[in-house]
Amino acid sequence: MRSNNNFVVLLFFSILGIVATTVFSSVIISQNNRLLRERKRGQFLVKQSWSLYLLNNHYDKRLSIWKVLFSFHINI
Repeated sequence: MRSNNNFVVLLFFSILGIVATTVFSSVIISQNNRLLRERKRGQFLVKQSWSLYLLNNHYDKRLSIWKVLFSFHINI
């Protein structure tokens, strides 16, 4: 019985982690898309996020999503 409880808890936290990662990455991607649209319209961005800098200047299809996800809080 105890191993079943452990399995259920592990499954619950695994699903919770997948959902949290999906929501977190969706928010970051939508924020970057909005900033890119504003930039295309010619609006000047006073403070550019580091992830947007990566996407604009060093974009590579092999760029790890983790670099983008965990660099959003660094401003240049």
